[in-house]
Amino acid sequence: MSRSSGLFVLVFLSALVFPALALPAVLLAAALQMMSALIRLTARLRSGRPTERVGGRGGRSVFSVHLAIRNEPPDVVLRTIGALCGQVYPADRFEIIVIDNNTSDPALWQPVRDRTANMRLVSFYHFDQVDGAKAGALNIALERTAAHATHVVTIDADYVVEPDFLQRAECALEGGRHDYVQFPQAYARPAPAGGGLDLELADYFKTYARRASRDEAVLLTGTLSVIDRTALARVGGWSGATVTEDAELGLRLCLAGYSGRYVEDVVGRGMMPLTFDALAKQRLRWTAGNLRTLLHHHRRDALPAWRGTRSRQRLLILSQLLAWPNAALVPAASLLGSKYGPALAVPGTALRPMLEGLSSLTILLVFTTSVTSVVGAALRERWSFGDAARAVTTRLALVPVSARGAVEGALSRHIRFVVTPKIAARAGFAGGLCDHALLFAAAAVPLLWGQGPGLLPGLGCLALMSLLPLGLAAAADIKAYRISLTSQREGTA
Repeated sequence: MSRSSGLFVLVFLSALVFPALALPAVLLAAALQMMSALIRLTARLRSGRPTERVGGRGGRSVFSVHLAIRNEPPDVVLRTIGALCGQVYPADRFEIIVIDNNTSDPALWQPVRDRTANMRLVSFYHFDQVDGAKAGALNIALERTAAHATHVVTIDADYVVEPDFLQRAECALEGGRHDYVQFPQAYARPAPAGGGLDLELADYFKTYARRASRDEAVLLTGTLSVIDRTALARVGGWSGATVTEDAELGLRLCLAGYSGRYVEDVVGRGMMPLTFDALAKQRLRWTAGNLRTLLHHHRRDALPAWRGTRSRQRLLILSQLLAWPNAALVPAASLLGSKYGPALAVPGTALRPMLEGLSSLTILLVFTTSVTSVVGAALRERWSFGDAARAVTTRLALVPVSARGAVEGALSRHIRFVVTPKIAARAGFAGGLCDHALLFAAAAVPLLWGQGPGLLPGLGCLALMSLLPLGLAAAADIKAYRISLTSQREGTA
């Protein structure tokens, strides 16, 4: 049983049998959710200088492009490598290093090795038993980087970049004015399908990265990242301390006083998760990893590094790391446990109404804060009503996953790195929706009992029940995206 499941059961039983034990946990969850909401709201209120696009002077940058892969389809990787080889940039000023790590099936990595053997720009390496997941592979690439390279570029296995990507990266660095640059993650969509997930993912960059860049507090997101090689070496390279090695490195660069910049230009597009199950596992990793990063850098020996940052920077760093977690797990368990108490003839207590009301308010706060960020981006970017509704649906469908991730990040020091699969057959349509179904059933029973649950507890139960239809709608949108992507590939084969 995972730590998040264990905590849910513990709080449920406490609220069922002895609500006084559950009340402190719910109070803590409510306080944490309120604090997170206030941090994100405050970070959004203050405006800075306008959002930057590529501009400024170029330099003489020499790029080492690092592609860390594991269990990836060869055709996907080769498409990425092909786009990198086609850069409109001097061939003597960039290299491509491909590190395949811990892929047990030779049928996945050997075709990439064979196809790149005669590519002058590409160096391919395969390693087994690499520690530190992706961070470990990227450190191996760093060790093999050409001596004259000035910057490291990280690319995910499925990202097809524009021909002028490196040119634009050089301009974005502005002749050494910035030590690292982050471009937005974007996704190829051959049809309108998948728009909900696309825009839900874009909200992070439209809301958090954009504002953080104005105060040089932007964190890295792992792909389309450009980092000064000297700065990377001075902060100790990549770390496997968390499963979001990109955000963790970005935080160390910020704390060390290096200058970062988020650039709005879309310079490459990748693949979105192909099933809801894959999306859920990816979001769990992002949520737990970012929270683990925050806790890791708030150890007593790490606190002095924060003193060199401005209060505005600290606020924006926190808003990025808290973009995904929520505190809904404990209130949901408490509300359901408290509602089942009278039905199972467990002796009542005067604390039950307070527990139910506070739990319901916290659940509704989670829903509200989840929606407002997406709605704000929709209004600023003038998304259509349909696109905005699908993005909100996807964000709310991920509430249970983010709640689990918050608990795992807080309680687990070692979280398994799960690669997002690029082959849809690895997960079924309904995968990742078990929590949604259980919450729907558990919340429906008290309402069907007709015992007058009260306004707030009733709204809390309805919110929990809504997660299943929202999850099914999000899964259907992703399925339509997968079908359209498959059709496009078959048409161009």
